[in-house]
Amino acid sequence: MTKKKEEMQSEIFINSNDGKNFKKKVIFFLKQNVPIHIKLKNGNWFNGDVILIEIDMFIIGDFKRGEVPVMFEELDHIEKYKLKEV
Repeated sequence: MTKKKEEMQSEIFINSNDGKNFKKKVIFFLKQNVPIHIKLKNGNWFNGDVILIEIDMFIIGDFKRGEVPVMFEELDHIEKYKLKEV
């Protein structure tokens, strides 16, 4: 597979947000060493780096709150973290 195709597939993968892919996305972001923004079903959200992945949960190193365990079933949305421009 060419590098261009791999990049396109990873973009498609990142932009899809169904429940089956949350764990795959977290693994992808951990391997790429990319900070993430997540929103939980209860409305809470976190920004930070993925520290550890387990079978049914992961730990995010939130930039403000420190290490927070998150169950995959609690996730509503996950995306690459973007700095807000002022």
